[in-house]
Amino acid sequence: MWFFSSKTAEKITMKKIILYILLLSSTSLFSQPSNLKDSISIQLINRQYNEVILLSRQALGMDSTFTWAWFPKGQAHLALLQYKEALEAIQKAKMYEPENLSVLYALGKAYSGLGDNKKAILTYMSIINKDSSQLYARIELAKSYTKTKKYLNAIEIYRTLVALDPGKFVYNKELGLVYLKADSVKQAAWYMHNAVNLNNRDQNLIAQLATLYNKQGDYKLALDVVKLGLHHDSYAVPLIILEAYCYYLLQQYNLAIRQFKEARSLGDSSLFTTKYLGLSYLSSGQSENALPLLEEVFRADTTHANNCYHLSIAYYETSDFKTANKYFLLTLELLKPSPQFLASNYRYIGGCQYNMKKWNEALSNYILSYQFDPEEYAVLFNIASLYDYKLNDKKKALKYYQNYLTACGYPEGDGKNPPGIIYAPELAHSRVVKIREDLHFEGELEK
Repeated sequence: MWFFSSKTAEKITMKKIILYILLLSSTSLFSQPSNLKDSISIQLINRQYNEVILLSRQALGMDSTFTWAWFPKGQAHLALLQYKEALEAIQKAKMYEPENLSVLYALGKAYSGLGDNKKAILTYMSIINKDSSQLYARIELAKSYTKTKKYLNAIEIYRTLVALDPGKFVYNKELGLVYLKADSVKQAAWYMHNAVNLNNRDQNLIAQLATLYNKQGDYKLALDVVKLGLHHDSYAVPLIILEAYCYYLLQQYNLAIRQFKEARSLGDSSLFTTKYLGLSYLSSGQSENALPLLEEVFRADTTHANNCYHLSIAYYETSDFKTANKYFLLTLELLKPSPQFLASNYRYIGGCQYNMKKWNEALSNYILSYQFDPEEYAVLFNIASLYDYKLNDKKKALKYYQNYLTACGYPEGDGKNPPGIIYAPELAHSRVVKIREDLHFEGELEK
């Protein structure tokens, strides 16, 4: 048996205490990152995104190379639509895990959220290059192409996907919508209708397809599509309204009235329903019922000539000829555009013709613009410039430059500048001086 002095025993006890403290601290030190990682994962699953960001920052404060902290932080920012912060975090994660497809998908979403579709395209292409079986990457790539109006590229991807799985609703839907944006109406209708046949629960798609058919005059097809949607949800108010409108276009006014009234009974109070219920009554000879509805529509916008005309007819059909006469006259007044409106319209038409290099047509429209509103004399500069630079008629150019300078009171007045031209009075004055000199030397000024 060993015996120790009291001092030796104290030393041994102190060593044990120190070792125990060191052991505790080291255990805490090594277990804290692991606990944080687990906590971040749990909070991300529970969609506690602000908590994820807070915990991720805490982990990265300990070690900025923790990839498992950068990526969840980026995911949380993405979920909160904080795309700039998301991009920064995901780019950090990509530095440490460049081959991680989940990181690359998140990177593509961040670029898309920031509107940088070109970088999103490159990102999704890199995913496909790494793994050609990634169908979701192809879909996101097609969406990015669509956003950049590269419709043919998007169509190529969706056609490939439809060929792989013709019964897939989303492929047919997206292909149809891209064709619609590319103004390929027949192809759009074909694939959109395929999608509706596969899934009649997408009310927005049904409404878009029915509207497309109505624009083409295929009212019966439009009605059939709407009925497919109502078969799934007979209380869908937007579809009930669209069904009623199809009946109106098919001149089945009593059915239109029934469905418009059904929509109103379900809480719809839109002016569209009010207007076309009124027109359905009017078209079916029920002018007394039409009148209050058409009055309500006109009161909502008293500058709308078409609504005023319909109200006029309703009063006429109820034999209130005095009121009908008043509204017919008002309709004619509303149909007359103001001189200022016409002047502005012709000036813009002139601008279009000028940019299409149709100089004579541009000149005619600029002159019409000035004739309708001489107060907007800035167009005189446009006329003078056309004669000067495009039609090579220096005498007429000189005349209109001088008229412009007189109208704007040059040099005392500031003058009105034509759109896109700065310091027009100074430019006009310099051209007057130069043209006068040229014509003088050519002996044309006196003529």
